[in-house]
Parts: sequence; structure tokens; C-alpha cells
Amino acid sequence: MNNIIIISWPTVLKNELIIVNQLFGAGLKQFHIRKPDFTIQDMRNYINDISEDYRKYLVLHSHFQLAKEMDLLGIQIGAKRLEKAKKYINTFDYFGYSAHSLLEIEENGEKYSHYFLSPVFDSISKINYKSKFSPTELKVFLKNNRNIIALGGIDSDNAEQCFALGFSSVAVLGNIWLADNSVNAFQKMLHAINR
Repeated sequence: MNNIIIISWPTVLKNELIIVNQLFGAGLKQFHIRKPDFTIQDMRNYINDISEDYRKYLVLHSHFQLAKEMDLLGIQIGAKRLEKAKKYINTFDYFGYSAHSLLEIEENGEKYSHYFLSPVFDSISKINYKSKFSPTELKVFLKNNRNIIALGGIDSDNAEQCFALGFSSVAVLGNIWLADNSVNAFQKMLHAINR
């Protein structure tokens, strides 16, 4: 099983694109580009520096027109980006929504192909961003809901727990980008969920 999604760090990191290509080489199957300060040209340049072989695995959190133009996997939106994304509904295989409550997912139902739910655990990258979900309520909710992706505080020690609760995938950010070696951190997580 390889259900690990990596989200980019919000600002540009040293050697980031080299690392992104290495992560794909190590088995990554979905990468989300979330760069809130990027212009459309910044985003185009960033995508162009990712090997063409991997573009089909890219999901954009902004500049949605590039997902169509460059034939990417899809887009991920939240309440704040809803208006900009309306015209892209049913355009991509992956049309995700970032939710912060179970109610938000219930209210949107089948409108989106995938949902991020966060924070499942206390966040690694955001200080004082604490989980507000109990394992019991998650297990009950996830029994009847598919394509829900766990986000927030996920590392190699708790990733397996997410799948036991019923999540379809895990999305990671801090555990990868704050590690001394991002590729090793990814491989360690892969090993943990494949045990």
C-alpha cells in the first residue's frame, strides 16, 4: 500500500525541487503544491522543474487553470477558494476539499472526490494546532465515508493508526520537510504502513 500524499512546504526551501523528484523516485504517488505566495509564473516554473513523468501525480492548491493546462491530476480547495474553483467541478479525477470538521464533510457529501480532514493529530508544522477528534468518532464516521485523507501531525509512528481508523490515505507536511532527510522520512513512513 502506498497511500502517502506529501504537501509542499508553503515557502520555497533549498533544493526543494531536487527533493520532490527524489521523493517520486522513491515511490511517491501524489504531491500537493501549496505555495500561497506564488504568482502564476512562479507556479508554472515550479511545475516545469518537476520531471514530466511525475506531472500526472500533481495536485494544485491555487492557480487551478494550470492543472488543466499542464494536464495534472487535479486540484484541492477549501472554503476560501471555493469561488475560484467552481468552474473546475467534474474536470479532474481528483477534486479535493480541505475540511476541518466531520460536519463539513457531511454537508458537502459527494460534491468532492476526496476530503482532507485535519488536524487528526496535533500538528507538527503549526504550533498550537491541536486535534479535536476522538478515535471512536472517527472510526464510526469513516465506516460510511470513503476517500477521506488524514492530515495533521502524521508521522511514521501514527500513520498506521490512520488506516486502522478507516482513512483511505495520509497527507504529510511537517514530518517530511522538517526532517534532516526528507526522502528517508518518506521511506520510513512507507515502511511503517507496509509492515
